[in-house]
Amino acid sequence: MTSSSFWKYLGVSTMLFSGIIHLSVQAFGHLSMIPHAAFFFAFGTAQIIFAILFWKRKTMTKLFLFLGMAINGGFFFLWLLTRFLPAPFIGSPESFDLMGILVGLAEVLSLLALAFFLYKKEERKHHVLATVLFASFATVLVVYPMGMLGESMFPQWKMNMSGGHHGGGQMMHDMSGGHH
Repeated sequence: MTSSSFWKYLGVSTMLFSGIIHLSVQAFGHLSMIPHAAFFFAFGTAQIIFAILFWKRKTMTKLFLFLGMAINGGFFFLWLLTRFLPAPFIGSPESFDLMGILVGLAEVLSLLALAFFLYKKEERKHHVLATVLFASFATVLVVYPMGMLGESMFPQWKMNMSGGHHGGGQMMHDMSGGHH
């Protein structure tokens, strides 16, 4: 197996894992919160589609790699941000759970895989880290404020925290026989 094959397998498998978890566990775990369910459905679908395209493509353009970094890196940094700042429509930071950590790790690995391919294409190798960070943070700087704006436009969808928030991580815990 070549180095490129390893990074491609790693990138595809970690993106598929993340996308499937977002599309299934997270989207369905947030059905009571329409904006969150729609968000996880849309971005999970984007991750799956990108993973399939990444697998099938023979050549990777810089724009294609940048888009993948924006999706996967953006999702990771958004997850991290909402552990410390209030998540839109929830009103408080979310907790760290095993499922979130595993998906976050998968997104970081997919980001590294994409960075490998960008490193091979980029003439100025020192620009790769800046590109990875820019793509990731640019997504967060668009998505997070849009979520907060949506919360102010649709206050009826804001979660009532008195009932507690049981997102996808809690759903996985419940399915595995755990009790709360």
